[in-house]
Amino acid sequence: MANREKYTRASVGHMCKHYGRLKDEKGNYYKFGNQDIDYERTHLNYNLAANDQPKDQQQFIKERMEELKCLNRKDVNVMMSWLVTLPKEMNEKPMSEQRKFFEKSYEFLKERYGADNVVSAYVHMDESQPHMHFAYTPVCWDGKAERYRFNAKKVGSRKDLQIFHKDFDEEMTKQMGYITGVRNGATEINQSIHELKAMQKKMVEIDNELDKIRSEMPQKGVLGYNKKQVDSLVRENELLRKQRLLSSESQKALETANHGLQNQIKHLKSSSSVKKRKELVVQVKDLQVQVIELRKQNEKLENKNTELENKAQEIWDSANYSLKSYTDEIDNLKSELEEYKNFYDRVIDFIRNMIHQGLDQIVDLFKSFLEPHQVDFVEQTIDEIEEELEEEYELEW
Repeated sequence: MANREKYTRASVGHMCKHYGRLKDEKGNYYKFGNQDIDYERTHLNYNLAANDQPKDQQQFIKERMEELKCLNRKDVNVMMSWLVTLPKEMNEKPMSEQRKFFEKSYEFLKERYGADNVVSAYVHMDESQPHMHFAYTPVCWDGKAERYRFNAKKVGSRKDLQIFHKDFDEEMTKQMGYITGVRNGATEINQSIHELKAMQKKMVEIDNELDKIRSEMPQKGVLGYNKKQVDSLVRENELLRKQRLLSSESQKALETANHGLQNQIKHLKSSSSVKKRKELVVQVKDLQVQVIELRKQNEKLENKNTELENKAQEIWDSANYSLKSYTDEIDNLKSELEEYKNFYDRVIDFIRNMIHQGLDQIVDLFKSFLEPHQVDFVEQTIDEIEEELEEEYELEW
């Protein structure tokens, strides 16, 4: 079976030292987790990528990051790895056959993720079960930017994870000439449980964010929600949709786990070894417990999904009501403004006419006392004053 992991630059150093079986300042081997290392067998370890990538692992990753201008952020995954474990069905095979299994596994992984991205492929023969750490940089072609770039999300996509074991199993069966046991019911169930736990973690994160939004959301007023409140409602609706999607994916994970259980039961029935039958009976019982647990968790998600759908519809109806309230209010304000504008225009026209008529009477009376040449001067002066008023106050006389 095989398991995949992603690493940021902060954790790369420790993992590379563990792969290469390096020692710390106290002379102890670097470990990952609680591994039980048999140091008398450490000399049997080997790196299948030594010829393809002879540089120091960390130095290679650093140069790769500089070459492709990797973002200098702490959360960027700069290395990924597949842990390929030798199937227990091959424990009795000779060392040469086991090495062939790892060599063919290495060729498959190198072809899948690119020879230029290979960091190392250390095979550990000194732990409880032989396995290989295939480390690589998550680099792929960016068609939009037209260059290669680090993108662990795309390289390590969910789709790749879903089809990996099937592709790997088919290739190893083809290369080895027999069924190796790479893909079995336990693999499918373990993968499903891992995915379900990841979904549950996302569910908790979404629940926390929803609680925060709802705690800050006041009750709806007379005119509905304001813009900030509507934005919060939209965000809440998006989160609820994500939860429904996770619930749907959990159902698929459950189906995968159940399929794996059926495979294990078939394997049990076809096994001819009594010892093997007893081992498989224990495994199947353990798997049945895990599947039952998956079903219980999925039922909880389905119940929650129904609640979320009702809540989402309620929010959507509320948002539509608020939007209609805003639209009606805006239409009313537009109507009132139009009435005020018409009234203002009528008042201005009235005042302008009154002023104009009054000035005409005063000017005519004044001109009756003047000599003809004086009248021309007064009329010219009045014209100039009117022009200045028109320019400054935009009045029409």
